[in-house]
Amino acid sequence: MRKALAIFVLFFTLALFAVAPARALVVFTDNFSGDLSNWTVMSGSWSIVGGELSQSEMSTYARIKINSLNLQDVSVEADLKYMDLFPNSWCYVSLAIRSLDENNFYSVGTLQQISDAEGLPTSNLLLLFQVCDQGEWKRLVTVDMGFVGQKDRFYSIKVNAEGNNFKIYVDGVLKIDTVDTTLSGPGGIFLFTYRCVGNFDNVIVTNPTSFNAVPEPAPAIALALSIAALTTYGLIRKRTGNKTIIKSPN
Repeated sequence: MRKALAIFVLFFTLALFAVAPARALVVFTDNFSGDLSNWTVMSGSWSIVGGELSQSEMSTYARIKINSLNLQDVSVEADLKYMDLFPNSWCYVSLAIRSLDENNFYSVGTLQQISDAEGLPTSNLLLLFQVCDQGEWKRLVTVDMGFVGQKDRFYSIKVNAEGNNFKIYVDGVLKIDTVDTTLSGPGGIFLFTYRCVGNFDNVIVTNPTSFNAVPEPAPAIALALSIAALTTYGLIRKRTGNKTIIKSPN
């Protein structure tokens, strides 16, 4: 009975290791406490100001790309905010993934704000999921956030893209869960603004298909229990002649 119990604990431990979820690998992170050596400016005027990445060109699109990343399945997190808005315009701060070039990419986690003649927010903030395919923009999903956006206030955006499935979160709340097949291959990642001064911070990129080998707490605890069980019940294999005897201490 003791032998059977200990063997059960051992097999239970092995099963936990087999099904334990792996941890996604962080492939890039930047809190802008240093320089922009890991980025390539595509357009606009980008600099680090007060520990934040700031883009100050308001008249058109401005883009900055993370160096040496080419991913399909990816999770991207960043804090985004407007500092100033171009008067009488609609304005963007956004993330882009699966970028093949400047004319082919997904614009994900895009925050759109309309401004009045004084450059003040005048409409509800919109969350957009768009694709730029061969230079043609297509709006895939629009979510009205239900409030007028605030200048100089960070919004935390997280985008998970796996295969054709896309999930977009704002401040930890799932806002978009959709499917699109336009761009299915790997591509680069960049940040961009349109007709605004926009700031970014705390950029984190993880690859959900690349894993490290650190065990999860549950199987690690189970392994310890298994070792304790084997020790407690004293499953000691002892050979005597041609026989194998299982002995348990009294």
